[in-house]
Amino acid sequence: MSDQETIQELRAKLETLEAKHSPWAHVKDIATILTPIILLVGGFFVQRSMADDSAALTTSLNHQKENLDIELEKIRDSRQESAQKIEQSKLLTTLMQSILSQKPSERQLAINIALHACGESGRQVVEAISLDDKYAYNQLTVKRKGLVAQLVAKDARKRWEAAHELGTTWSGDPELINDLLLFAKENTRTPLALYNTLVVFADLPATSFIGKESLAQELLALVKTTGPRGAKTDALIQNIQAKLAASAAR
Repeated sequence: MSDQETIQELRAKLETLEAKHSPWAHVKDIATILTPIILLVGGFFVQRSMADDSAALTTSLNHQKENLDIELEKIRDSRQESAQKIEQSKLLTTLMQSILSQKPSERQLAINIALHACGESGRQVVEAISLDDKYAYNQLTVKRKGLVAQLVAKDARKRWEAAHELGTTWSGDPELINDLLLFAKENTRTPLALYNTLVVFADLPATSFIGKESLAQELLALVKTTGPRGAKTDALIQNIQAKLAASAAR
């Protein structure tokens, strides 16, 4: 081998050695090691981000479905209520002749049917004739007090039905607030009685409190003194106070 070839070979080996120990070579080696790690870590965060987005989307869709179900249920309830009122009106129209009958047995039967099956319109008709009909007056009183007493029934559904009927069908009855307050006073040691009385008061329209603000304030004072307590009770009290303010402004 000539001296020239030897020199070239040595020069090539030197360049190779320098390349191996150059900074760029180290960078290349480090990059070769880190690339899989970076891809792995990056993939983990991407997957977690996608999972979070998917969970958030699922939660959002579930909320939307729940809201839609609630709205649909309200629509169904509204339709059922409208259909029920139409049927009650038809029945009440049929009963009117018997309600005005001179035969006590026929009149009393019609009064009972109107009071128990014709909703608010039936109650209003019976209330109108109760001014001159003792039987109608007594039946109104029995029905109203029975519903009030049912606010502490063992069956939760019966309690709900009673509270709902008192807050809607009987909301215009002039004796309702008196009976509710009396019931609360007689059951100060029964938190459920006081709470459900508050529920009915909160359901009543502001017009129901016109001229009866002092009675409502008496109930609120009773609840604040004897209980029950809690966020729900406070919310009901605030609701009632707002309605009292509205009734006073009329």
